[in-house]
Amino acid sequence: MENFSSDNLFEEMVISKIRCDEAGIVTIPIDEYRRYLNITKEENVRHVIGFTLPSGREGLFNYVLGLGTDEAVWIELIDTLFYDAKTEGYESISGSNVLNGAAYRNLYSGEALICGRIILNEEGAVLIEAAITDDIVADFQIHLTPDDHGIQLCSSDLAESMHVWSDGNKVYIAPSTVMVYHGLPS
Repeated sequence: MENFSSDNLFEEMVISKIRCDEAGIVTIPIDEYRRYLNITKEENVRHVIGFTLPSGREGLFNYVLGLGTDEAVWIELIDTLFYDAKTEGYESISGSNVLNGAAYRNLYSGEALICGRIILNEEGAVLIEAAITDDIVADFQIHLTPDDHGIQLCSSDLAESMHVWSDGNKVYIAPSTVMVYHGLPS
Protein backbone atom coordinates (compact mmCIF):
# COMPACT_ATOMS: atom_id res chain seq x y z
CA MET A 1 0.00 0.00 0.00
CA GLU A 2 1.41 3.34 -0.98
CA ASN A 3 1.62 6.25 1.44
CA PHE A 4 -1.05 8.12 -0.52
CA SER A 5 -3.57 5.29 -0.27
CA SER A 6 -2.73 4.81 3.42
CA ASP A 7 -3.46 8.50 3.99
CA ASN A 8 -6.77 8.16 2.14
CA LEU A 9 -7.69 5.05 4.11
CA PHE A 10 -6.92 6.81 7.42
CA GLU A 11 -9.07 9.76 6.33
CA GLU A 12 -11.93 7.49 5.30
CA MET A 13 -11.85 5.06 8.23
CA VAL A 14 -10.94 7.34 11.13
CA ILE A 15 -10.87 11.08 10.49
CA SER A 16 -14.21 11.18 8.66
CA LYS A 17 -15.87 9.48 11.67
CA ILE A 18 -14.71 11.96 14.31
CA ARG A 19 -17.77 13.88 15.45
CA CYS A 20 -18.47 17.02 17.45
CA ASP A 21 -22.03 17.57 18.63
CA GLU A 22 -23.80 20.82 19.49
CA ALA A 23 -22.74 20.56 23.14
CA GLY A 24 -19.06 20.47 22.09
CA ILE A 25 -18.51 16.77 22.85
CA VAL A 26 -15.93 15.32 20.47
CA THR A 27 -16.19 11.59 19.73
CA ILE A 28 -13.10 9.78 18.43
CA PRO A 29 -13.65 6.26 17.00
CA ILE A 30 -10.90 4.17 18.59
CA ASP A 31 -12.52 0.99 17.23
CA GLU A 32 -12.09 2.34 13.68
CA TYR A 33 -8.51 3.36 14.48
CA ARG A 34 -7.78 -0.24 15.57
CA ARG A 35 -9.31 -1.55 12.33
CA TYR A 36 -7.17 0.86 10.31
CA LEU A 37 -4.00 -0.26 12.13
CA ASN A 38 -4.84 -3.92 11.52
CA ILE A 39 -5.27 -3.28 7.79
CA THR A 40 -2.01 -1.31 7.53
CA LYS A 41 0.07 -3.31 10.03
CA GLU A 42 2.48 -4.46 7.32
CA GLU A 43 3.21 -0.86 6.33
CA ASN A 44 5.77 1.49 7.83
CA VAL A 45 3.22 4.30 7.72
CA ARG A 46 1.68 5.07 11.09
CA HIS A 47 -0.88 7.75 11.70
CA VAL A 48 -1.47 9.14 15.17
CA ILE A 49 -4.65 10.53 16.67
CA GLY A 50 -4.03 13.59 18.78
CA PHE A 51 -5.83 16.67 19.96
CA THR A 52 -4.85 19.96 21.49
CA LEU A 53 -6.59 21.31 24.56
CA PRO A 54 -7.80 24.94 24.47
CA SER A 55 -4.83 27.36 24.78
CA GLY A 56 -2.46 24.39 24.60
CA ARG A 57 0.32 23.75 22.12
CA GLU A 58 3.38 21.57 21.67
CA GLY A 59 6.03 22.35 24.28
CA LEU A 60 3.72 24.46 26.48
CA PHE A 61 2.98 22.95 29.90
CA ASN A 62 -0.15 24.73 31.12
CA TYR A 63 -2.60 22.03 32.28
CA VAL A 64 -3.01 19.99 35.47
CA LEU A 65 -4.82 16.78 36.31
CA GLY A 66 -8.15 17.98 37.69
CA LEU A 67 -10.04 16.92 40.79
CA GLY A 68 -12.72 15.49 38.48
CA THR A 69 -10.39 12.59 37.63
CA ASP A 70 -11.75 9.20 38.65
CA GLU A 71 -9.56 7.58 41.32
CA ALA A 72 -10.05 4.21 39.58
CA VAL A 73 -8.22 5.37 36.42
CA TRP A 74 -4.91 3.57 35.99
CA ILE A 75 -2.11 6.03 35.30
CA GLU A 76 1.15 4.44 34.22
CA LEU A 77 4.55 6.15 34.18
CA ILE A 78 6.11 5.30 30.80
CA ASP A 79 9.36 7.27 30.76
CA THR A 80 11.23 9.96 32.65
CA LEU A 81 13.39 12.41 30.72
CA PHE A 82 15.98 15.01 31.63
CA TYR A 83 15.69 18.25 29.66
CA ASP A 84 18.89 20.21 29.06
CA ALA A 85 17.89 23.82 28.39
CA LYS A 86 21.28 24.69 26.88
CA THR A 87 21.15 22.02 24.19
CA GLU A 88 17.33 21.86 24.15
CA GLY A 89 17.64 18.08 24.16
CA TYR A 90 15.92 15.30 26.09
CA GLU A 91 17.62 12.22 27.49
CA SER A 92 15.79 9.30 29.09
CA ILE A 93 16.77 8.67 32.71
CA SER A 94 15.92 5.57 34.65
CA GLY A 95 13.73 6.47 37.56
CA SER A 96 14.37 5.24 41.04
CA ASN A 97 11.52 4.74 43.49
CA VAL A 98 12.11 8.27 44.76
CA LEU A 99 11.98 9.88 41.28
CA ASN A 100 9.00 7.79 40.15
CA GLY A 101 7.17 8.53 43.40
CA ALA A 102 7.81 12.25 42.98
CA ALA A 103 6.51 12.10 39.40
CA TYR A 104 3.25 10.49 40.51
CA ARG A 105 2.91 12.77 43.54
CA ASN A 106 3.44 15.92 41.47
CA LEU A 107 0.96 14.73 38.82
CA TYR A 108 -1.78 13.89 41.33
CA SER A 109 -1.22 17.03 43.43
CA GLY A 110 -1.39 19.37 40.44
CA GLU A 111 2.23 20.51 40.79
CA ALA A 112 3.23 18.80 37.53
CA LEU A 113 2.13 20.86 34.55
CA ILE A 114 0.84 18.88 31.58
CA CYS A 115 1.40 19.72 27.93
CA GLY A 116 -1.86 20.59 26.17
CA ARG A 117 -1.00 18.38 23.20
CA ILE A 118 -2.55 14.96 23.88
CA ILE A 119 -2.07 11.70 21.94
CA LEU A 120 -4.43 8.68 21.91
CA ASN A 121 -3.21 5.17 21.22
CA GLU A 122 -5.11 2.29 19.63
CA GLU A 123 -6.34 1.11 23.01
CA GLY A 124 -7.92 4.49 23.70
CA ALA A 125 -5.31 5.35 26.33
CA VAL A 126 -4.37 9.00 26.74
CA LEU A 127 -0.65 9.76 26.44
CA ILE A 128 0.43 12.91 28.26
CA GLU A 129 3.71 14.67 28.93
CA ALA A 130 4.12 16.38 32.29
CA ALA A 131 6.85 18.69 33.58
CA ILE A 132 7.76 17.28 36.99
CA THR A 133 10.41 19.94 37.63
CA ASP A 134 12.01 22.60 35.44
CA ASP A 135 14.33 19.99 33.94
CA ILE A 136 12.54 16.66 34.38
CA VAL A 137 9.63 15.59 32.17
CA ALA A 138 7.61 12.40 32.54
CA ASP A 139 5.49 10.59 29.98
CA PHE A 140 2.34 8.98 31.36
CA GLN A 141 -0.21 6.66 29.81
CA ILE A 142 -3.71 6.99 31.23
CA HIS A 143 -5.78 3.87 30.63
CA LEU A 144 -9.46 4.73 30.19
CA THR A 145 -12.04 1.98 30.60
CA PRO A 146 -15.84 1.86 30.44
CA ASP A 147 -15.80 1.17 34.19
CA ASP A 148 -14.28 4.51 35.18
CA HIS A 149 -15.40 8.12 34.68
CA GLY A 150 -12.24 9.28 32.95
CA ILE A 151 -10.00 12.23 33.63
CA GLN A 152 -10.34 15.97 33.91
CA LEU A 153 -7.63 18.23 32.56
CA CYS A 154 -7.72 21.86 33.71
CA SER A 155 -5.65 24.80 32.56
CA SER A 156 -3.34 25.95 35.33
CA ASP A 157 -5.33 29.19 35.68
CA LEU A 158 -8.61 27.15 35.80
CA ALA A 159 -9.99 29.14 32.83
CA GLU A 160 -10.40 25.96 30.72
CA SER A 161 -11.36 22.43 31.68
CA MET A 162 -11.87 19.28 29.62
CA HIS A 163 -13.20 15.86 30.58
CA VAL A 164 -11.92 12.77 28.71
CA TRP A 165 -13.49 9.31 29.02
CA SER A 166 -14.07 6.14 27.00
CA ASP A 167 -16.70 3.48 26.44
CA GLY A 168 -14.04 1.07 25.12
CA ASN A 169 -14.77 1.78 21.45
CA LYS A 170 -14.80 5.55 21.42
CA VAL A 171 -13.02 8.29 23.35
CA TYR A 172 -15.04 11.36 24.30
CA ILE A 173 -13.65 14.83 24.97
CA ALA A 174 -15.99 17.44 26.41
CA PRO A 175 -15.74 20.87 27.99
CA SER A 176 -16.24 20.65 31.74
CA THR A 177 -16.62 23.05 34.61
CA VAL A 178 -14.33 23.84 37.50
CA MET A 179 -16.12 25.10 40.56
CA VAL A 180 -13.97 27.00 43.03
CA TYR A 181 -15.42 27.39 46.50
CA HIS A 182 -13.84 29.90 48.84
CA GLY A 183 -16.45 29.72 51.59
CA LEU A 184 -19.60 31.57 52.47
CA PRO A 185 -19.82 35.26 51.66
CA SER A 186 -19.17 37.48 54.67
